Amino acid sequence: MGQFVTFASDFRVPVWAKSVASAGHRALQQGGSFRAVLVLPTLEAAATYATVAALRGQLLHVKEHRVEPVVSGDDAGRCVSAICDGRYIDARLHWSAVGATVRNTTIPAASRYFDAVRLLPVALDELRAHRRIKPEVREAWDGVLDDADGLRTHARVAARPIVCIGNRSRFAETVGTWLRFPNLAHVLDSGDDVGDWFRHPTFVVDPAAQMKEWVRGLPASLVVIDGAAAWRSPLRHAFRQSPQLLLLDRRATATTNLFEQDLSDVAFRDWRPPVSEGVEAAAFDEIVVEHDEDEDLY
Repeated sequence: MGQFVTFASDFRVPVWAKSVASAGHRALQQGGSFRAVLVLPTLEAAATYATVAALRGQLLHVKEHRVEPVVSGDDAGRCVSAICDGRYIDARLHWSAVGATVRNTTIPAASRYFDAVRLLPVALDELRAHRRIKPEVREAWDGVLDDADGLRTHARVAARPIVCIGNRSRFAETVGTWLRFPNLAHVLDSGDDVGDWFRHPTFVVDPAAQMKEWVRGLPASLVVIDGAAAWRSPLRHAFRQSPQLLLLDRRATATTNLFEQDLSDVAFRDWRPPVSEGVEAAAFDEIVVEHDEDEDLY
């Protein structure tokens, strides 16, 4: 895959950028209750570095590991997300001796696309409209792992996407002006609505974004939290069973307030990703409780 990201020639790479990238990659490998905290000289571009590093980690993982299929004959009648004719579709699952059938198209158990069939939550109130993958996105993914079928790789990563809770416009600006990788924006293919789950490898979502209740508890590979306001977002709790990386600005009053209020009783433990001067790192395990049906996200 070569060097995944380089920087624009006129951009001076901050010394802490490698710390953020390393933390993003390492946090990806942790359990669902893991919470990492990085206190940085600034948050400018930090969430983008972490998300890109985590995506690279996911790509390496799917290259080296088989994604196990999650549907069987016992799931007949359930709603699933699948790939059919270059589109992501939702449909009722039918089953035969051959394999899964969605919308009159049979996906044999031996098919390359069988492991892209994903069960949708029972709480999903209605099937979503199809999403056709843009040609430029598919072309970009064909080149990521030197794979002639980048759509399948896209689907395997989208099965456990990276979620960034933060400023979407700031994220896009970083991708567009500072980072250099062929078609990086198309490789990230960032969704802005987690209601499109299983259809994007990454999501960049505003902390105040509304969210469908059925999304709660879906499997993110990593949640990148861009600042104190994002940590306090109800959206974060929807992914409480996924590892989370909190990025904080050491100069911000909000950071001090967060440690004095929300994190005052946290039992931090040592966590030593490679860090540069001016970067502080710590970790803790957050108690993960089952969702109370009477609790609402908003």
